[in-house]
Amino acid sequence: ILSLQSGHYRIKRWNLNRNSGSTFDAWQDMGAPEQIQTDVYNYLKSKEIPEIKISTEDITNELIISDSVPPHGILLIEIDKIN
Repeated sequence: ILSLQSGHYRIKRWNLNRNSGSTFDAWQDMGAPEQIQTDVYNYLKSKEIPEIKISTEDITNELIISDSVPPHGILLIEIDKIN
């Protein structure tokens, strides 16, 4: 529970876990090749970006956030007031 000034807020959730943002897990899913060609490297490079979800909410005094983080995962939540 966060105490905030009443207003309109943008909430960003950045998820980094085995399903999003993990080049290691993508590499393992393709069979963990020892030799990596340019096309495979570029594919793995594209997997390093965390998933992002953006929402907006009108908040009156407090915000309750309920999220779960899987093992070996990270969740970053950014909360910005919109003027």
